Amino acid sequence: MKAIRSACLVWIAVLGVGFLSGWSMAAERTTGNGGQSEQMFEKEITKTASLRYLLYLPKGYGEKKEQKWPLILFLHGAGERGDNLGVVKKHGPPKLVE
Repeated sequence: MKAIRSACLVWIAVLGVGFLSGWSMAAERTTGNGGQSEQMFEKEITKTASLRYLLYLPKGYGEKKEQKWPLILFLHGAGERGDNLGVVKKHGPPKLVE
């Protein structure tokens, strides 16, 4: 437990130094007139994310390139969250398609 706590404190310190160094560089570019001013912290982060989702294509989709099709996006509720797509099929359009 003590080792985990120490590791967390080290990460907090590393992140804090990174953020503060970004803020201090931004503060150096402003004049010392006092008051509040907008600032921006910008850092490039590269991360791979994978998300599972349901896709329904109606019969005949893609046969005629000029035909337009509607897009329906189902934003499910909190009860259907997680990685079990079977739970998402319990309500809304996914239930109707089944």
